[in-house]
Amino acid sequence: MNGNKLGKIIVGLRKSKGFTQKQLADELHVSDKSLSNWERGYSLPTIETVYLFSKYFEVNFQDLMKARLEDDKDGNLVQGVIDEFNNMGNKKAKKLKKFLFGALIIIAILIVGLFFVFNYNRYVVYKVGFENSEFSSLYGTYVETNQKDTLYLNNVRLKNIEIKNTDTVSVDVYILDGSEEKLINTFSILDNIQIDNFESYVEFDDLSNYFDKLYLRLTIIDKNNKVQEYTTKLEFVKDFSNSKIYIKDKIEVAKVINKTPEEIKKILLKNEFDNNGNIISKTLKNGYINYNVNANKFSIYYEDKNLSYRYNYLLSANRIEILVYDKNNLEIENYNYDVENDKVIECVTGKCNNYKEVLKLFDKEVLYLLK
Repeated sequence: MNGNKLGKIIVGLRKSKGFTQKQLADELHVSDKSLSNWERGYSLPTIETVYLFSKYFEVNFQDLMKARLEDDKDGNLVQGVIDEFNNMGNKKAKKLKKFLFGALIIIAILIVGLFFVFNYNRYVVYKVGFENSEFSSLYGTYVETNQKDTLYLNNVRLKNIEIKNTDTVSVDVYILDGSEEKLINTFSILDNIQIDNFESYVEFDDLSNYFDKLYLRLTIIDKNNKVQEYTTKLEFVKDFSNSKIYIKDKIEVAKVINKTPEEIKKILLKNEFDNNGNIISKTLKNGYINYNVNANKFSIYYEDKNLSYRYNYLLSANRIEILVYDKNNLEIENYNYDVENDKVIECVTGKCNNYKEVLKLFDKEVLYLLK
């Protein structure tokens, strides 16, 4: 390895949670030896693992991948040419300098070209959801690479149905081909479910070929051997692909939301929001999020590190009102952001530049449900 940029990032993320290597390894279901090697730069995690880091710590996936790629390239040959080029100071070496400079350019082009050939569109990430009103939540990710395809499912829960400690549960993921069921795998847990094409009961090279036929069944057996089954079709939405040389870090969320307030209300109620008439609400860790049906507006309020944040997203106007207060309730940020035209308007107080974080927060909490 030639550098340890990603390792240092992982160390910082781990310490921000106050975890030991063993605790973080257990959280991510990897060995603490592998985690130690990644942090010290002795080896690099797989793309799937990098994506898990980004989701767990809520950091930018592209930034982690950029650090991984920088650590993964062998720059010894190029650096040697640069050092020799810099040490030449006499006129007799001009021809050799030109030759080495040309060689350096060719080497750089080859490195970029080989990376592009072997990595272009080689990993694709999908968000996974459900299509059944009986399920209250089901979150997942499908990662497709040229080596392995992996499906991650988490938080499989039912609406208004409590699973007791005495109940036996099983989760089946299967392909429904006509009337024939082809079981991919079965689990006795509701969280941290992982399936890849090397551990499936059914052989497949690319699970995306079965997206329109993929189902999940939750079976509950109580202490009296009463059996209840709940089935939902899995829904896949493409989230990321390295199919471009340059990926602009811009979140476009409101431009694809063309649902009516009643349609939005119905979707939110299917996803753990509480019904309070015209106000649909959900409790956050340090605050809450509301949807006002009459005003067609989302509002987020939360407190963090002696600051309080109030964000109002007016969907009909594609505008976000952003307000931030200190512990004395003094206004330190006050501005509007125009989502449609991607620009700040009416900057009243503060630097008015954290709208990307605000967009990410809205996208994480609700807007991904409406796309």
